[in-house]
Amino acid sequence: MRYTKLLFILCFFCYSNVINALQIGTLKLLSFQNEPLNAELNLTLSKDEKIESLRPSVAPKADFDAAGLQRLKIHDQINLKLARKGDQVVVKLSTNTPITEGYI
Repeated sequence: MRYTKLLFILCFFCYSNVINALQIGTLKLLSFQNEPLNAELNLTLSKDEKIESLRPSVAPKADFDAAGLQRLKIHDQINLKLARKGDQVVVKLSTNTPITEGYI
């Protein structure tokens, strides 16, 4: 039992930097309602994290259902693209069709 606790604590400290490797920052909205979506989401990566290892996507319907949220048709149309903006990493969100809803 004592060794199990020690092993757990050791694993926690070894992997804690991996757990906090990605932080989602602020969302900057660059478009208005009734226009195609144009927004940027700032990301903070750990020093070892590489942009090539990230695959942003909109959550599947099952995740929306589990959270008690409604997945709208527009969610299928959101394009996500990783980009560097100076020394920052951003996820660019865009759509080809206007967003008529007041929220996404």
